[in-house]
Amino acid sequence: MLRRRANLLRLAIILAVVSVLMSALLVITLFITAAARSDVGMPVIVLFLASMLLLILSLIVFIQDLNLSLEAVKLEIDPDGSVSLPASPR
Repeated sequence: MLRRRANLLRLAIILAVVSVLMSALLVITLFITAAARSDVGMPVIVLFLASMLLLILSLIVFIQDLNLSLEAVKLEIDPDGSVSLPASPR
């Protein structure tokens, strides 16, 4: 289970980093098109959509990891609202 969590986290971080890189390319593209006074719409649209899609995928993978970690810990919530961990087997 630990290996699966590590793989999920690695994937989520990679997706988030690529999303940030796409956003940086988007800003550079917007700056160049504004400085050149040209109208290049399609690359801007593609970079924006790719950046948002990668960010959404990254968040979905982070949520999967969160659910997996909560499943592993199996928190028990008492009726009074307090949280207790199950006794560790020794």
